[in-house]
Amino acid sequence: MADAVRFIKISKKDKNGVNKTISLQSLSEITIPYSTGNVRYDILNIIEKPTYFLYEVNNPNLEWADRAEVEYILTGSVGGSYTDPITLTGTYINSSPSTLTPITDPFNFVIPNSIIGDKGEVGGGYSLNTYPQKDIYIYATGSVHFEVESGTVGAITPRVQLLKINKNNTVTTLNNDILLPSILHTDTTLTRSFEVLYNIPSGPSPGEIYYIGLTRQGTSTDIVLSSSFSDTSFLYITSSVSSGLALETIPEPYFSEDFSRALDCQPLLNNAVNNRLSSFHQDIDYSLGMLTPTNFELLISGSALKASIQDSNYTLKRHTNPRYNGSRTTSQKLNEWTAGDTGSFGKQPNVENLDTTIFEFAYGGGTYPEIVGGGAILLSQAINVNGKDDVRIIPTTDEYFDKILQRKFLPTTTPNVTQYTSTSNNTGGAKVIATNLGVPPISNYLIITAAVAAIGTAVNNTTLDISSSLQRVAKNSNGYYVAGATENNITNKISESINNGEEWYITIFNSLTTPVDDPLEPFNSGSDYDYTQPNSDGTYPEPLARNGVYKIVEINAPQKYYIVSPPLPEASFDLGNSDKGCLIWKAIARKDITFDEATFSGVGKGAITTTTTTQTVEENLQYITKTYGTNT
Repeated sequence: MADAVRFIKISKKDKNGVNKTISLQSLSEITIPYSTGNVRYDILNIIEKPTYFLYEVNNPNLEWADRAEVEYILTGSVGGSYTDPITLTGTYINSSPSTLTPITDPFNFVIPNSIIGDKGEVGGGYSLNTYPQKDIYIYATGSVHFEVESGTVGAITPRVQLLKINKNNTVTTLNNDILLPSILHTDTTLTRSFEVLYNIPSGPSPGEIYYIGLTRQGTSTDIVLSSSFSDTSFLYITSSVSSGLALETIPEPYFSEDFSRALDCQPLLNNAVNNRLSSFHQDIDYSLGMLTPTNFELLISGSALKASIQDSNYTLKRHTNPRYNGSRTTSQKLNEWTAGDTGSFGKQPNVENLDTTIFEFAYGGGTYPEIVGGGAILLSQAINVNGKDDVRIIPTTDEYFDKILQRKFLPTTTPNVTQYTSTSNNTGGAKVIATNLGVPPISNYLIITAAVAAIGTAVNNTTLDISSSLQRVAKNSNGYYVAGATENNITNKISESINNGEEWYITIFNSLTTPVDDPLEPFNSGSDYDYTQPNSDGTYPEPLARNGVYKIVEINAPQKYYIVSPPLPEASFDLGNSDKGCLIWKAIARKDITFDEATFSGVGKGAITTTTTTQTVEENLQYITKTYGTNT
């Protein structure tokens, strides 16, 4: 409201950073250009502030109020017809500005017959004669009718464009994406629809003109094309509704009182206006050069101005830790808080690693008697899930499949197993003991406890001395293991197989008789290989050893020495000679997961996930496996 102005505040520096103090301190009047005309204010008093002047002005007693913001609105009919030959091959011709006939134009911003095209055409546009402080939206819709007047070869691609004439009379193209289907030289008449949307952000300069134009690109030099906008072509311009001052407002504190003492309405109360000064850091002045400070002597004497910096920047942990000391967090496990972890929020996990993979299996089965009490599932593929319908199938032949499998299902973990043919997901608390360990349908060799003489002897905790002649494993009519024919030179055969990359294992039992049947007692010396109890260094014992299973890592063929891992729980025993027995077997190549305390006998198709799976996988497991997997 022009008539409500009592004080006017003017910055000492103008928009270019030039200090205008000399001019501003001697003003006698101020003229403000309102939308309804200029208003002159006589200056009654001048108050100088650090960065601005405050002028107390005389009230001109005007009886009208100034507008704050207007509502830009236009409905106009777009028209115009043109005939042009295409003479520039492959170049868009900026021509044919449309005419604009206003239907609704409350501010008379439409300028008819003013826009000149590149061939002398005259059109109409919308001129912004105010300084917009709000976004303005332009929408044009309709169709263009074309007729090919002449031409022998080639095509024309038309384009409807929104253009702007700047204050310096240059033309700017605002949109380039409203391409219309091409017109062939064989076409006679046809019509193309168009739709243009554009947002003019607040702040354009007054006097800019916007209009709709038609451009063409040709691949021939002799096509003559006539075009005309249809009667149903319109241009709309809208903005938010108008707003203005409904009540008298005071943009500054009420200057006749001491506002700093108005404690009941003081928004700056308890807020710092200026930075606090340090108690020991000094401000270095490099205003006259980068090498030597101008206040060098004051700095040396300790009497320079104190720096505008808080001492707490160098004492509070929230400042010193990230800047100088560094922040550290330690965690024994992923996705789980354990005693001794540091740097966590309470008992929340320090580090979380959520799993996005579903592994599908074809079937499951037992591993008896090679792994007593164990079972395995045969994997068919993996599904990597980024979203409910954003998945990627990873086949078992993928070069990264084994790495992903081993990383996801570490020994001693208890994953979630879902059978597609059953609603139960209970695996009896089964823990993973191995991946990609294919137990064969039948073992290769055996040594029974009842052997009269020792066929094998423990040399120490890692070495077995086993005869090169062993009995083959056979099956009787009931499917139980029995001793078959004796085979010689076994040491050399197994050694050669290991050198070729195949894996061999030995399962040792406290007692092994034929036919092999329950009860079987794996040789593990009780709780020494209880993998639920970690070692002193935090690692877990080899879980297969709990079932009496040891991997044969090397064979010294001449001496018949079998080197096994992990170490044996005892360094002195016999295989045979009424002491212990064993099965020796070669693993088969399979993509599977082996469990302890779960036989998986008769288990059909299903899916397995880790306990740290994402919420997307957990909530959409059935949908994903039915849509992208093998869940039928």
